[in-house]
Amino acid sequence: MAVEELRAEIEARPADPATARRFERTRRDVVYDEIAASCALAGANFSPTAIRRLIEREATVGGSLADHLLVLGYARAALGIARERPLREPARRLVSVAEIQRLHVTIVSPVALLRSSATPPGAWRHENVPPVREGMVTVPHWLIEFEMNALADRIGGGPRKGELFMWLADTYERLQRIRPFLEGNGRVARLVVNLLLARTGYPPATLGHALLAPYERALRKADAGDRGPLAEIFERAVRANLERLAAALVAPEALRPLAELTRPGASLDALRKAAQRGRLRTVPRGRDVLSTAEWVEAYLTQKSRAGRPSSRNVPRS
Repeated sequence: MAVEELRAEIEARPADPATARRFERTRRDVVYDEIAASCALAGANFSPTAIRRLIEREATVGGSLADHLLVLGYARAALGIARERPLREPARRLVSVAEIQRLHVTIVSPVALLRSSATPPGAWRHENVPPVREGMVTVPHWLIEFEMNALADRIGGGPRKGELFMWLADTYERLQRIRPFLEGNGRVARLVVNLLLARTGYPPATLGHALLAPYERALRKADAGDRGPLAEIFERAVRANLERLAAALVAPEALRPLAELTRPGASLDALRKAAQRGRLRTVPRGRDVLSTAEWVEAYLTQKSRAGRPSSRNVPRS
């Protein structure tokens, strides 16, 4: 299913208490997993379970004090974004320069307690810095304010129809290149993307372990001017979370292993291949891959239609 279809399915979810509880539990898990993935990218050496314990109980989980403060700062900002609701027309601009600065204040202030800095949280850097990757050209410090205002103007009106993920990739790449702050620029860029997603009605983009290698390659291509691969990474990340949320709407008893859903024309091997290619909706549970009879039927119907010759291609007698 397209991301728009998944979002529509989630928005039309049943209002019964059991479904609402499953959905909110899954929504919380999605947010916590994004926090863990982003903090790992920032260098925090904690497992997702340890990060959840730190957020929910404010309990120390080993590791350095700096890592604890990094996680708490990022989590505070991410949980605030999770409370955002989509902005409907007529709406204010989707993001402002001041909001980006406030995000930086939120994530950096806890760590800033450990060391003094001539540049306070939320303030633009006042020195030039080397690029973080070969081939990237970082904006000089005297152009930061101009570039940030231009960025907010460029993205504040929202994406054009069908260009959500290219819009996000452009935003992310430009923030990476501007590097407006002395530290925390990657975390700010990811939070801005997730804020834009929340305000356009989507869950966050989780850059988990499986996406790291293609994400790094996509960044290098974006540095060279090709943002398509980065847009694909964001689409994959958002789609995975949409599928998790949509799966939460299904009653647990309806989810069954693929081996229990075979039928004529749908062998176990065929179902596995369809799942791998994204043609059959599934839900991972540990080492198991689960689906429903309804999803299998939808896959077979789609497969039948795809194999049916178009009437335009049938020779007329």
